Amino acid sequence: MKKSIASKAKTEGGIPEQELSMLDSLVDIPRATTDATPQSLEKVMSRYKGFFIVAGTEQNLTKTLLGGLYSDGVTVDGIINSAFNGEYSSSERASVDRVTFQGRPFGGIFCLSQEGTIQTVLSSAGSSGLTERFLMLREDDLLGHRGKYNDISDKDLNEIISCQKMAPKEMLNEARNPPKLESYKRYSNRMKMLAIERSELENAELTGLKALKFRAEAWAIIDAAKEKFEREIGSQKVRNSFVASMSSKIDIFMMKIAATIHVMNTGNANQVGLIDREAVQAAYFIVLELFNGVKEIANGNKLYGDAAEDEFVIDYLSSCRKFQTMEEIKRNVVRRKGNPFKFYTKRGEAKAKIEGCVNRLSESGKINTNRQYKPFSYNV
Repeated sequence: MKKSIASKAKTEGGIPEQELSMLDSLVDIPRATTDATPQSLEKVMSRYKGFFIVAGTEQNLTKTLLGGLYSDGVTVDGIINSAFNGEYSSSERASVDRVTFQGRPFGGIFCLSQEGTIQTVLSSAGSSGLTERFLMLREDDLLGHRGKYNDISDKDLNEIISCQKMAPKEMLNEARNPPKLESYKRYSNRMKMLAIERSELENAELTGLKALKFRAEAWAIIDAAKEKFEREIGSQKVRNSFVASMSSKIDIFMMKIAATIHVMNTGNANQVGLIDREAVQAAYFIVLELFNGVKEIANGNKLYGDAAEDEFVIDYLSSCRKFQTMEEIKRNVVRRKGNPFKFYTKRGEAKAKIEGCVNRLSESGKINTNRQYKPFSYNV
């Protein structure tokens, strides 16, 4: 029960005297925060008498809360550990302006997130006991397995995207009449009402905006592009999570850019209506170029790719005084900070890529290989 509701109940009267003190002790239920540092939670707990909720879907949540993203990299997890079972906590800060908390914190952290969140929790905890306080579940993702049109060939998908061929009826029907379950309708209506009630944009002038929609044949191109990329991701034996995650958002990027192109081409706001397939097709090629640009930047900065992997393995071997076996290289490289193999997140992928990198460097003569004894060993 919220304190605001309790106050209203007291005003209306009719409450027994012995229950009034109980109402006075109630606090407002805190809103869930999606991004917070441990220090900033103290302000929330001070306001809500120790209660807090942290919930989100982004890995950034765990990086700021557990990974020291906004500090010197050291995790201040005492308050989080105490909140696990309501142990007494008292903090003081150097700045007199900082809000601190004394009492018993009660709260929870929930993150339905991206690849890497579990690693953040494990690496940030050390021996503080933080890791044991998290229940963690990692499921295989569905990237590459969400296709809907198995009967449409890759060749046909490319022809639909390039407007050389009309989309088949099943794809057009999907665009014109997207299926909606009754449970989905009820859920979306409830969420819409909740968003209106809790919106903080009450004073924003959002009236008069024109709604944009896609023509069925335009939406079919987006659907075809999504299908094409899903198949490409699913066919990869070894998958780079950075590239796969970016590619899986092809439909979102296309919608945003196509809408921008459509509005620019229309000119008159009163004429803005249905987005045609020419705008969507142009958006597709723009997104492809942007994707290639991001990959080139990532490669240039040695974020991932053969060049980054080769350089990292060579640097590691250069730091070793003696020859290293393949198993030693795989074990040590995957643990090193900033390694470009971190984007291979499925079990065994990173070590398989490291082995391939070592073999590539050995065959090209960039590293030395001792074949006198087995297992072979390597050095620079």
